[in-house]
Amino acid sequence: MDGIEIEYWDSCAFLALLKNEDHLPGEQTYLQNQARKFDMGAVGLVTSAIAVTEIFESRLTDEQAARFRSMYTRSNFQFIDATVQVCTVASNIRSYYKLNPIRDDGVDLYPSAPDAIHVASAIAAQTVSKREIKLITFDSENKPKKNDLGMTKMSGIVAGKYQLIICRPPTKGQQDELFTHDGK
Repeated sequence: MDGIEIEYWDSCAFLALLKNEDHLPGEQTYLQNQARKFDMGAVGLVTSAIAVTEIFESRLTDEQAARFRSMYTRSNFQFIDATVQVCTVASNIRSYYKLNPIRDDGVDLYPSAPDAIHVASAIAAQTVSKREIKLITFDSENKPKKNDLGMTKMSGIVAGKYQLIICRPPTKGQQDELFTHDGK
């Protein structure tokens, strides 16, 4: 995927696109625009192999499932396998946050195993590509009842060690700002 923009999408980003889910104003538009660029070969999409299970267990229509299958057969799509190395990084991330918890409502929070695997996979993709990759997710809220840390809460220096931007898709206002600052 040399010479093109690369984004890591976790499962919920793909599901939002496939199911045309509404979130904050502009987020679905951003996903659709990135999907168009992907279809033209101008954007590469990366995700963990565990996304296959997460996406297909979510009751897609036949058309939605076919669209996802057609996406992941493209040359500008890449799965990151949950190798021992990726899972070791995921384990290290979870251990870090268990030892250095983020607290919400008096509850210690840390990433779920699937979220940690997605973060570790994005780190692996970024390392291999030797350039910054954003992890796009809708997982921005902590879930104290499950002890789950929202993925975006780890953005920046993940586990005190790994540089990674983890964010929601830009909203309408954020897209306008990006558009203005890019000079396009």
